[in-house]
Amino acid sequence: IDRGGTFCVATCGPGSVVHTPTETWLYYGADAATHAEGWVNGRLCTIARAHWRRWGFVSMETWKFGDLVTKPVVFKTGKVAVNGKVCRPGEKWAKAEIEVVDATNGKVLARGEAYGDNTVKPVAWKGTVPVDRPVRLRIHSRYYGIYAIECF
Repeated sequence: IDRGGTFCVATCGPGSVVHTPTETWLYYGADAATHAEGWVNGRLCTIARAHWRRWGFVSMETWKFGDLVTKPVVFKTGKVAVNGKVCRPGEKWAKAEIEVVDATNGKVLARGEAYGDNTVKPVAWKGTVPVDRPVRLRIHSRYYGIYAIECF
C-alpha cells in the first residue's frame, strides 16, 4: 500500500501474537523510514494489528482431488482439529479423508474425516492414534480446503 513514503515494519516482540477462538492477531510497529536512516524525531510512527483466521498461515484447497502428507508430528492426546471449508458449494462429496500413518513404515494406524465449513472441527478416529511417538498425517482431499490442522 502506498502511504506516501517508506516504512520500516517490526513486530513488537514474542508477546505480540494473540490467539482468540476464531482469529490470530499480530501486533506490530511501523515508522516512516528505512533501517539505514535511524531514529529521527517527528517521524510518523504507529502500532497496528494484523488479523487472520486462526492458524491460517498456509492452506490446501482442492477443486477436484489432492493429497498431502505432513512432516512427522507427535501427539500428546491423539486429538486433532481441522480448520476447513467446502471449496465447491453444493458438492456432496466434499471432504478430507485423514489417515494417521506410522512415520517409519507408512502403515495406516487410524482414519478420520473432515467435512463442512468449520474453524475447529474435531476428527473422530477409527483406529488408535499413538501418543508420544512420531506419526504423519496423510490427507486425501476432494473439493475441500484445509487451512489448519491442530494436533493435541
